[in-house]
Amino acid sequence: MPELARAVEAQLERFRPGTAAPFDDVLARRRRQDVRRRALAAAAAVAVGAAVLGAGPALLGRAARDDSPAAPAPAAATADAAPDLRPSGLVGSWRVSGAGEEPDAVLRLSPGEVTLSQRCGQVRGRWSAGPDGLFAGQIDGGDGACDRGARAGGSLPGSWLGDVALFRPDGRRRVLLDAQDRVVATLLPVGPGSSPPQGAGAALYAVPVLPGPGLQPVAPGQLAGRWVPTGVLPDGARAFLRFTGDRSWKASNGCLTLGGPVSAGEQGRIEAVGPSVLPAVGCLHTVAVVDWLLQADRLALDGGVLVLLGTDGAPLARLERAAAR
Repeated sequence: MPELARAVEAQLERFRPGTAAPFDDVLARRRRQDVRRRALAAAAAVAVGAAVLGAGPALLGRAARDDSPAAPAPAAATADAAPDLRPSGLVGSWRVSGAGEEPDAVLRLSPGEVTLSQRCGQVRGRWSAGPDGLFAGQIDGGDGACDRGARAGGSLPGSWLGDVALFRPDGRRRVLLDAQDRVVATLLPVGPGSSPPQGAGAALYAVPVLPGPGLQPVAPGQLAGRWVPTGVLPDGARAFLRFTGDRSWKASNGCLTLGGPVSAGEQGRIEAVGPSVLPAVGCLHTVAVVDWLLQADRLALDGGVLVLLGTDGAPLARLERAAAR
């Protein structure tokens, strides 16, 4: 610090009054003030620097933190991750809880097919589900005492499957719900540590495809009624597709009449199951109405025409509402 003071005084000495003209006196005075201000600022900077160096890294770190912007507040807790609604998560063997089933009843879901094992034997049927949680299923046959009991006036075991419209994951369990979100049954993995096999049933999963330009998704309330294929039908075939308000469908290919359960969801999504149509004697010229419905992923309206769309968004068929009889 003495060296700094002497340097300041040496600079000031150059501008001492007494030998300069009056104008030079003013200029010298201003220069002395300016030199003094710069010198004091430099001295202060040196002093601060010495203090920081003497304080060590801790003070430097604190100063850096003090000069930095305030740390952002912790991010708000993210919403719960969306449930995994892939139908492949249903494939596997499950113990059924609820629905009036026997304690040891086991439901086996493989792609497109369902088997329910009970003490009386096995019953079988079909099921379909979508990546939005829609579900449709039915039991349509059995063996042994199960089938005999149904023919005697009772219902087939597993008939409750027809009431299921939705499924939801709950940890390793799967909850089956009706159209009013009421629990029908809960599926528990069979065996210790068992869970649905990874990758099984991947063919069941399809990314929903929205209807194309000019098409409007069908709301569930718009489906009820009888629909017939557009255009001229071969050999006067009287094919039709009818939806009822109790989540069921009935269709005729012009020769055979079949039916089953159906679940309708958002954006025209649909899941329907039913028996496949097999060629029969006397049914040489038919319209594939049942196949159209079972292959459909979405339903849309083109004006007043019902359009059935596949999983790739391509139209499968077009039907118009039948005239009231």
